[in-house]
Amino acid sequence: MINFYEEALKRKDDLLKDLETLVQIPSVDDPSTAGLNQPFGKANRDALDAMLSIGKRDGYAVEDVEGYAGHIDVGDKEETFGVLGHLDVVPCNPVGWNTDPYNMVIKDGVTSI
Repeated sequence: MINFYEEALKRKDDLLKDLETLVQIPSVDDPSTAGLNQPFGKANRDALDAMLSIGKRDGYAVEDVEGYAGHIDVGDKEETFGVLGHLDVVPCNPVGWNTDPYNMVIKDGVTSI
């Protein structure tokens, strides 16, 4: 049986780098930059592209659903296992932060986003 905790630890640095890439995108809905294949604005498009790029880099089949969604597929599609998530964030109040809200911070071995 696969020990997923051990597998994640083996990939910790790479996983944190990918997480940092995604955190740095302020993917707030922005109708002023919406358009073809980016119905929720440029930043959301950037977040979707980044995630699909990670999936493709790691050898998975990826599909962009006209900027509304995307999926990263594993296997031959005979059976499907889905994990739903989202990449957009709500607007943040710029006041009250000790660090930039769109930068990941690792302090004393603890990752904060």
